[in-house]
Amino acid sequence: MGISRRGAYIALSTFSFLSIPLSAKADINVMASIKPVHSIVSMVMGKTGKPGLIVDGAASPHTYSLKPSQAQEIAKADVIFWIGHTLEPFLEKPLDTIGANALQIELMDTAGIEKFEFREGGAFEGHGDHDGHDDHDDHDEDHDDHDEDHDDHDEDHDDHDDHDEDHDDHDDHDEDHDDHDDHDEDHDDHAKHDEDEDDHDDHDDHDEDHDDHDDHDDHSGHGHAEGESDPHIWLDPQNAKTVLAHVAHVLGDVDPANKETYEANADAAIQRVDKLISSIEMDLGSHKDGGFILFHDGYQYFERRFGLQAAGAISINPDVAPGAKRMSEIRKVLSNPDVKCVFTEPQFEPKIVTAILDGTDKKSVEIDPLGANIKAGPDLYFTLLQKMSASFKTCLN
Repeated sequence: MGISRRGAYIALSTFSFLSIPLSAKADINVMASIKPVHSIVSMVMGKTGKPGLIVDGAASPHTYSLKPSQAQEIAKADVIFWIGHTLEPFLEKPLDTIGANALQIELMDTAGIEKFEFREGGAFEGHGDHDGHDDHDDHDEDHDDHDEDHDDHDEDHDDHDDHDEDHDDHDDHDEDHDDHDDHDEDHDDHAKHDEDEDDHDDHDDHDEDHDDHDDHDDHSGHGHAEGESDPHIWLDPQNAKTVLAHVAHVLGDVDPANKETYEANADAAIQRVDKLISSIEMDLGSHKDGGFILFHDGYQYFERRFGLQAAGAISINPDVAPGAKRMSEIRKVLSNPDVKCVFTEPQFEPKIVTAILDGTDKKSVEIDPLGANIKAGPDLYFTLLQKMSASFKTCLN
């Protein structure tokens, strides 16, 4: 005798073996950009299917290059979950082209999540990361000097107008030899003016160079646009709870047959996240004193949630190597006895941290915001935050 789907659900629920409705295999192709997003989507999908993952292993989403096989998966996707252009700029063009037919969910836009702007100024000053920035100050001084020269040139230009009048007088009085001598002197001044005109052209070129320099300042390599939000939203587990509910809503709209399953899976995951928050609060309760230097400023969501405070970051943009001035600034911060360690990340070369620590008694500790060495899947998110908590404990102990 067969058992109906409803009967099976009631029977299993009676014995408390299952609190989630039995689900059908989802007839949708779902993609996720990075491991934490993939983990959250996997929790919601449960047994209905597995989402595809784009950035795996220790690769950085800041500099990732899409593989041809992944491009094919994006082209077949019905739904694509990603954080946004600030974190995954490599996805912008593929989503506009091969992924144009998919429903694209930028999780930075999730209603109800708490977002913070990038920290800048002092030990978080992003512009100090670029060696060329000091040259910019010199450039501004040169520009000021040039402006002064230009003002002098304008005065010379007025003298040239006077010369034109003198030249007209000369045409009327060629017989006056003394006046002609004066004219020759004026004519020499006129030649000097022509040279000044060339200088003026150079000034125009300089203005163009200055405009180019302004464009260079706006380049993403210097940091992030003013008012732009830090995209590492998943490092606050409260945000993760909001994202779980949002993902369930999106998938339920796309796949109505499994809507109840997605919602039930999200509810179960949210309860598990609540337990994770309590566990981390207990672990870090006695380790909140002391500071630390981050490799790049991507942890403030975790810090704010659990009462930690970074003393600074080597770089706001991890794709830009810090210059000598920035290295010196960080070493000064590190000399504070309250600063305990410098964090490294598996996605980036640790040589910079080694150089900063040289000659100090401070330690380096690896921390990972993406789960580089954690198996992808629904459990990754919980393991990721537990490992992060352990890294902070090791640093601040």
